[in-house]
Amino acid sequence: MMRGLHHSIGNRSVGAAVMLFALLAGTCHAPAAEVRTLFVPFGGPSELGRSVATIFALQFWQTLRREPPRNPSRLNFGDGSVYWLGRNVPVESHQTAARLAAALDVTAQHVLWGQVHTFEGSALVTAYLTLPDYADFRPRRNEVWTLSLRADTQPLMVDIPQRAYAFEPIVLPAEFVKTYSSPSALAMRARKGTGPEVGRLGKRFDRIQSDGPYALVYSGGVRGWVYLPQIGQHQPEIIDFVAGIMRIYRQDWQGAIDLLTKVVRNQQAPTGLRLDSFLYLIRAKSELRLAADEEAREALALAPASRRAIQYVAMHYLGRGCLRTGAGCPPDATEFLANLPGKYGPLFADGDRWLVSLREAISQR
Repeated sequence: MMRGLHHSIGNRSVGAAVMLFALLAGTCHAPAAEVRTLFVPFGGPSELGRSVATIFALQFWQTLRREPPRNPSRLNFGDGSVYWLGRNVPVESHQTAARLAAALDVTAQHVLWGQVHTFEGSALVTAYLTLPDYADFRPRRNEVWTLSLRADTQPLMVDIPQRAYAFEPIVLPAEFVKTYSSPSALAMRARKGTGPEVGRLGKRFDRIQSDGPYALVYSGGVRGWVYLPQIGQHQPEIIDFVAGIMRIYRQDWQGAIDLLTKVVRNQQAPTGLRLDSFLYLIRAKSELRLAADEEAREALALAPASRRAIQYVAMHYLGRGCLRTGAGCPPDATEFLANLPGKYGPLFADGDRWLVSLREAISQR
């Protein structure tokens, strides 16, 4: 069973109310560390910015899961939580977003924020994703890919592809701007769709249940269904990408594959977003001991001089034992690894620890 939790945290420097929506489910396994995503009301016209961020937050919430639908291995991904900032706080840079995540004592691993600018009746939404890099409460940072080749050598470690994203702008039509610029824009209804209105979604609310484009919420002493419209052309890729990263952080490898595959198949998605989705897919498939040869080829084709792409492809091949020929690897995998230090060495800083460890592994094969 899933239910929403309401949680308020006070902070003197920010003075904001924060609401937590967490997945709770009974399990016989020890719970994994909680991973948290902070949603901040978008800057710009206050009510429109709050409506856009609220819709994003509620739709993102729909992607959270504690375990897969069919779970013979009794997997437990722990709690994935959505923190909703209940009042407008200026966020104009990734540095500010990272500080906000830590200053609220929320220790969020992801922050989604943005700006809304109106123009001649329509509006332009630009969303940003910040993945802060600081010591949080988790005993292990699952997003950092660690691979031990030998017991007597240092493991190879690769960080996530990027920690700051700017998504493609979304144009909001005049009708959307008109509807969602009101403090009472998000109506709560007794039934999904055409049910009678029972209230309006306030700044404080609890999430109870999801059903397609609808969310059952509790706000102002009443329960009701809220309709969550698609915001624009680039909304699906934003939700799928951010939710896919959440699943990487929570070691929900197959779930990450499901969402990030949608991003790479979307030819309208920006090249940079598709590239990093391919890299996350390589990581997820590697953890499941699945071949990611197609993803490796696509990543290198999109960014043949990307240091991070080179590392992710190499980590996949190393994990499959491709330092040796005949290990069930693609014909060019062993050659790729053997030639990597000489061919791609200029992409790395002098004395790069990862490259030094790779050279050692090649010399000892």
